[in-house]
Amino acid sequence: MLEQIGGFDASLERSEDTVVALQLGGLGIPIWFEPAIVTGNGGPRGTVAMLRDAHRRSEHSARVRAVGRGRVSRRTVLRDFVPMWWQGVRRRTALSWRYGNRTERTRLVASFPWLLAARAAALTGWYSGRRNAPK
Repeated sequence: MLEQIGGFDASLERSEDTVVALQLGGLGIPIWFEPAIVTGNGGPRGTVAMLRDAHRRSEHSARVRAVGRGRVSRRTVLRDFVPMWWQGVRRRTALSWRYGNRTERTRLVASFPWLLAARAAALTGWYSGRRNAPK
């Protein structure tokens, strides 16, 4: 099965298992969660590595999901980028703010610039993946 989808993407620093699960699910192969398995991941170290990883993961995800759906035009990218970027940021912060305690809200305020940058990196990766997707 892994040979059929090309295996794990070694360029991703995390979530490569999620990408593989999406690909296998797209082929109709059932995926399930085994709670007895313990996993861990350190993730990217540093801001630049995090932004690069967010871009790569989104780009790969867009390519996987775009198969058979066609490419996205440059005009669409320019028109939709800011609204989609802000919608993603607003959705994530609203939930954290609404259900978070005082400490979590303080962390949210401190990490807001990072969240803005991460969302922008993820969206540019997604658009890049859709623009370069196979027809």
